[in-house]
Amino acid sequence: MTDIPILFLIFLIILLIILSGFFSISETSMMALNRYKLKHDAKNKNRAAITTQKLLKSTDKLLGVILLGNNLVNSGAAAIITLLTIHFYGENELSITMATLITAFLILIFSEITPKIIGARYPQKIAYFASYLLNPLLKVTYPIIYIVNLAANFLLSLFGIKKIMNDNHNLSTRELKTVVTENISFRQKNHQKIILNIIELNEISVQDVMTPKSKIDFVDLNDDTKNNESIIRTTEHDFLPVCDKNFSNIYGIIKIKTILKNFEANFEMVEVLNKNMLEPYYIPIETPLLTQLQNFKSTKKNLGLIIDEYGEIKGLLTIADIVNQIIGDKDLNFTLDKLGFKVEDDNSVLAEGTCLIRDLNKELGFDLPTSGPKTLNGLIIEYIQEIPDSGTTLKIENYLIEILKKEKMAVKLARLKSINVI
Repeated sequence: MTDIPILFLIFLIILLIILSGFFSISETSMMALNRYKLKHDAKNKNRAAITTQKLLKSTDKLLGVILLGNNLVNSGAAAIITLLTIHFYGENELSITMATLITAFLILIFSEITPKIIGARYPQKIAYFASYLLNPLLKVTYPIIYIVNLAANFLLSLFGIKKIMNDNHNLSTRELKTVVTENISFRQKNHQKIILNIIELNEISVQDVMTPKSKIDFVDLNDDTKNNESIIRTTEHDFLPVCDKNFSNIYGIIKIKTILKNFEANFEMVEVLNKNMLEPYYIPIETPLLTQLQNFKSTKKNLGLIIDEYGEIKGLLTIADIVNQIIGDKDLNFTLDKLGFKVEDDNSVLAEGTCLIRDLNKELGFDLPTSGPKTLNGLIIEYIQEIPDSGTTLKIENYLIEILKKEKMAVKLARLKSINVI
C-alpha cells in the first residue's frame, strides 16, 4: 500500500467511477432507444446505427458485457476505497463502514442516477457513441460472456423459464393508433386523422363502407330507354351496373363517359350497352377495406359489387369510397345528406333505416353496437325481434330511438337521442 501513491489511487477511483457511469449510461440509452428511428438510420447507412442495431439483435450478450464491465469497475472502485480508508483510519469496523458508505454514495450519484437520467434523455446520441466502444469490448470478452450467459440460461431452465427471444417491436393496430394520436410532432390534425384512417382500413370490412343495394344507381335493360338515358346523363358516378330491378341478374358494368359518346348520334340503347359492358367484379362481404384497396390496384378495377356467402348482391363499392374513407373531413352538410342522417337543433338525430351504424358512431361520436347488424334498421329489428310500428320508442345502450316512419317490412325513418343530453 505504501508503495502506491495516494494520488494515483484517487485517480484510479475517479477513472473507475467514470467507467461505471459509462456502462450505466450505455445500458439505459440502448434500452430507451427508439427502434424505428434506429431502423431508419441503419437503412440510410449510418455506421453507428448499423453497429447499434447489431448489438441490440443479441440483447443478452449486450447486457452481459455491460453488466460484466459495470460489476468489475464497481468492485475495483470499492476495493480501492476500502484500502484508502484503512490506510487513513486503520483496519477496524469504522473504516469498513466508511468505505461502504463512500462507495455507495459515489456509485449511486455518479455511476447510476445521473448517467441513467442523461441516457434516458438523449438515448440516440449516447447509444450510437457507446456502440463504437461496446462492440469491440464484446468481441474481446465474448468467451466470458458466453460462459456467463450459458450459466444464466441453465439456471433459468431449472425454473422452467425459456430463453428470452429478441422482441421484434411489432405494434398492434391499437398501439400504432396510440403512437400516432399522442405524437406531439403531428401539428396538423388533418394529417393525423388521415394516418389514423389508413391504419383503421384493415379493421373495416367493405360492408361498413359500401353503398347499400337500396341506394345503388343502376341501368335496367328492361326499363324504358328514356329512363335509362336520363339516369346515365344525370348520374354523379363514373360507372354504373347494368341489371334488373332486383339485382338477380347482373349483366355487366358500364363506363358513363363511353356511353355518353354514343348519345350524340342515333343509337340503340340495348345494343350500345351490350357492346360497351365490362365484366362485373364481385367482392366478398367480409373483405377488409385495406385488402380491397390492394385488390382494386392489382385488378385495375374501380368498382365492385358486394356479395354475401350465398352470392346475393348486398351493395356496391368504388375506389372513391375508400379514398373518402381515408381523407374524411368532408363538408358536414354534404356528409349528413349522403350518409342518411341529420342533426336537429335539439341535438336529436333524424336517420334513415338504411343508415350505417358505423357512420353514426364515427361522425357523431355515438357508441351504438357494431358487432351485429350494420344498419340502423337491422339493429332495431334484431333488438325487438319484430318490425316496429311508427311511434314506437325503444332504448338501445344509452340512446332512445323513436320510430317515425315504417315502410313495408323495414324502418324508414327514426329519431335518435342520447340519454346523456336529455
